[in-house]
Order: sequence, then C-alpha cells, then structure tokens
Amino acid sequence: MSVGRVAVGRTAMFCCDLQDKFRPSIRHFPAVLSNANRMLQSAKILEIPLLVTEQYPKGLGETCNELDISGCSIRCSKTKFSMVVPEVESFIKEHPDMKSIVLFGIEAHVCVQTTALDLLSKGLDVHVVVDATSSRTDTDRFFAFQRMRQAGVFLTTSESMILGLAGGFLPSPLQAAPEDHQNRGRGHQTATVPHVVASSFMF
Repeated sequence: MSVGRVAVGRTAMFCCDLQDKFRPSIRHFPAVLSNANRMLQSAKILEIPLLVTEQYPKGLGETCNELDISGCSIRCSKTKFSMVVPEVESFIKEHPDMKSIVLFGIEAHVCVQTTALDLLSKGLDVHVVVDATSSRTDTDRFFAFQRMRQAGVFLTTSESMILGLAGGFLPSPLQAAPEDHQNRGRGHQTATVPHVVASSFMF
C-alpha cells in the first residue's frame, strides 16, 4: 500500500487548463493562480517535469499570463476532459521510473477528477493540490475532492507538497513571508491561502 511519499526524479507536475476565459467564473481564482504559480516555480527550481494542457484554447484562450510555464516538458491542447491525451500517454511510457503525479488546475469536478482517475488506473500515485484547484461552485469542488479521495487520490496543499519535494530544504523564492507563518499559527487570514479558501477545504 502506497503511503504517498514524493521524490524528485520520480515525480511530474500536471497543470490542468488554467486558462484566462475561466477567470470570471471559477471560485477563488486569484488564490488558485497564486498557489499554482508557486507549484510551477517549485517545478522549475527542483527540475521536475511539467506537463500543461489547455482545453480548446481557440475558444477558451491560453494559459493565464501570470503563470510561468516556460520550460514545460509538454504543452498541448485538448478537447476531452482528461489530460491523458496521446502526448501525455507517450510521456508516461517514456518515464517508467515516474511514480507520482502532482495535479492541480480546473475544474476540480471535471477535468482534474477525470485526469486523476485515469492516472490512478495506470498505477500512478496522484496528489491533488487543493489550494491550486477549483470549480465554478464550492459544492462541485468539495465533492470532487471527496470523490477523488475515495478513489485513492492524496489530497495536499501547495506548501505541504513543496516541502515534501524539497526534502526539508525550501528554496528562498518559495518561502512564505514570515507574517504568513505567524498568521497561520494564530488561525488568521493569510496572503497565501485566504480564509475563505481554506475554510472550503474542510472535510
């Protein structure tokens, strides 16, 4: 039974459909983008392969400009829900030592969930970063996390995942500001994970 440990060299990151046209309709979108960018920075610093998909970009636009996806291993468009398109299938086959996928993006109850289930069926550990994943409603988001956890997905946060991958050493560009840590300890709102977002992760 897997306990969900992650290790650089055996992990890839999947960024799912964080596109500009979704901006007005996705719950907590600014916080999701902020935490997604932290994940992208960690992938670059720790040299973790990054795979990016865009759902029908001709109609829904490209990945948001705030997100630095330069240097990604794969960037491809898709018209089905799952990220597991032929390019991604080939990547998985070409990297047999890859055991863990760190997955985040939108929407939680559609493309992220379908991708997670497809990856689980291939025998991969899947970790969904809940503070970098959302839907148009909190209800869909909440039950998507429940459904994925029931299927065997590991639910995590951006900071927990980055610390796990970094192995105890957190590069300075990825460190939260000191006041964020102080506020977290007091249970107050933080810049990294606003209270309105954090509260909706309660299970």
